[in-house]
Amino acid sequence: MGLSDRAGFRRTLAIALATAGVVYLVLSVAGYWFMTSHENAIAETILTEHQGAIASIYLRILVGYLATAVVCALALHPFVRGWKVVPAMAVLAALGMLFTLTHETHLLYGPTQSLFCTVHDALPAWLRDLYAPWQVLALFGALVLAAVNWWAVSVRARWRFAAAAALAAMVGFSNLPAGAADRVPARPSVLLIGTDSLRADHLSCNGYSRETSPHIDALAARGTNFSRCLVPTASTHESWITMMSSTEPRKNGLRHMFPTREKVKQIEQTEEFLPRMLAEDGYRTGAIGGWCGTTFGIFDMGFDHVDVSNTQNHLALIAEAAFTNHLLAASFLDNAVGRLLLPELERVSFSRSSTAITSKAKRYLEDAADSGEPFFLTVVYHVTHLPYSASYPYYSLYTDPDYRGSNRYRIDFKIDEMIQRGFEHDLSDAETKHIIDLYDGCVREFDDQVGALVAHLDRLGLLDNTIVGVLGDHGDDLYEHGTTLGHGVSLFGGDQANHIPAVFAGPGVPQRREDKLVRSFDLTPTWAGWLGVEAPARWQGVRLDDPVPDLTALLETSYLLYRQPVPDLKPGEKVKDFPRFDKATFLDPEFDHNIVLRPELERAVVATKCFAVRKGSWKLIRVPGEGGPIYRLFDLATDPQCKVDLSASRTAVFERLRQELPDLAELPELPELPPLSKEAK
Repeated sequence: MGLSDRAGFRRTLAIALATAGVVYLVLSVAGYWFMTSHENAIAETILTEHQGAIASIYLRILVGYLATAVVCALALHPFVRGWKVVPAMAVLAALGMLFTLTHETHLLYGPTQSLFCTVHDALPAWLRDLYAPWQVLALFGALVLAAVNWWAVSVRARWRFAAAAALAAMVGFSNLPAGAADRVPARPSVLLIGTDSLRADHLSCNGYSRETSPHIDALAARGTNFSRCLVPTASTHESWITMMSSTEPRKNGLRHMFPTREKVKQIEQTEEFLPRMLAEDGYRTGAIGGWCGTTFGIFDMGFDHVDVSNTQNHLALIAEAAFTNHLLAASFLDNAVGRLLLPELERVSFSRSSTAITSKAKRYLEDAADSGEPFFLTVVYHVTHLPYSASYPYYSLYTDPDYRGSNRYRIDFKIDEMIQRGFEHDLSDAETKHIIDLYDGCVREFDDQVGALVAHLDRLGLLDNTIVGVLGDHGDDLYEHGTTLGHGVSLFGGDQANHIPAVFAGPGVPQRREDKLVRSFDLTPTWAGWLGVEAPARWQGVRLDDPVPDLTALLETSYLLYRQPVPDLKPGEKVKDFPRFDKATFLDPEFDHNIVLRPELERAVVATKCFAVRKGSWKLIRVPGEGGPIYRLFDLATDPQCKVDLSASRTAVFERLRQELPDLAELPELPELPPLSKEAK
């Protein structure tokens, strides 16, 4: 039967469109309930002041459903007619969702995760492994070819269609290696590969028990490994600004994640960013990443090519809520075509998989190779950031296959509960171990992306003339003593949240392992030295030549969504009040609707920060208390998780380190914060 069966096809198409419409309506009602159930001021602002943006994205999601229904009708009509298209569409949707969720676990939320776990666990192992991207593409291509052949008006036309489709598939899906560069730059290039929340102590080159980082280990073996590098603040914005400008937060003025437009402009105009210096010196400069690369989109540091997501404004929050419920749409529209209809997909936390970021970086390197110019490229991944959603098969590399507890494939949490209470404090040993196992799978996935980029440099003939660096913006807490999950919210439990990897290899980089304490802002003048660039006078860091001097690191907490309680408080000790995040921030319409801290709370945020001094093996922590500062002194050489306070017994060390702490900030009287229409309990 050919195109003459128009009436039958119209009936099939009408049923497919109606089915898609019903599914959209049901999920939209659930989505509306989900959005209105949030009990925080940011959500209330979005629901009351940005209804047009909400309506726009939901309308375009509907268009996506209907377009998908049309494709399904075209592909299925040669095989099933009329109402039979409904179960056929359900099967295709189930296969697509199963494939998507198997490989993109970041899309799993709440009940969706529970349902997926039930279905996934019921499948035999061989069937789980069957779901590879090329197999899904082959299945879809077979359906399209079958439909084209069925409807073609003549045998000759059928073969023409089939040949054209096959040729397009070969051209479109081939991954031919790029050719070598015609001209290798005279000056060395730099490729910095970072990922959010990467702990240095979970790399095998730093002594970790699991082989989580074979590609990073190979770089460390032929270059320099700064095994004890600390960031001043375990928070993304502050850390990248510190690293790229070689200035501490106290000097550059960035003390939290929610700066005003004026603060951003001030930092851009004041600081001497290394990327800007190199761009002015003839380098190509680029920053590529996903949602954890937001810093490079908000701050102009001199990169001439910036390709990152901005997930810190109202469109990102709306899209996140919409696609959390319309997971079916996200599964089929999270691609280049879908982004034409829904560009907000670039802003949500699950956008840009690790492989997608790597592909973008490869294309940049190919363009750089063609130009013959030196480059300074920073590539930022998010796979190691909460919720630890590694793709398949990484999430199963280290986890116990028999584990049936919470957080099966990713950390499952509700934003309201995190703002109000943080993460769960009382987990069993098995639950904690499972979270660490998930995290290690994320580290291994990142390591493979490092390996892919290094191999691509080698294919292009650029590896020998490129300094390759691997680092994190900060580490993460993984239920060390007195902590739960996250970063920038505590200085207890050890150095895990401030300790980052810093591994570099390439021309001019000596082969050594440096175990002395260094600071992340010392890396900047070190990179400049390897490139033959003079360090500006404003930079605070020192060049890390051998031998490295005995350095002191000053650490401070950030201001994020929540605060971890201080462990082991003594009678009479009470920590100063902490302004609640959602009531202390607002969406600034003059600054792309970014989340911004209310200016009148700037001093209060600094006054409620915890500070620490790190020198040698010693760590002195100061917590702002109601009756005066609360101090804790630890020797990490014998007490790596900071369980035993030595401030009373090691008074000489205590007094010496206390002099290194910044002056106490007086906590101003907190202004009345905006109430919620429905106060969270």
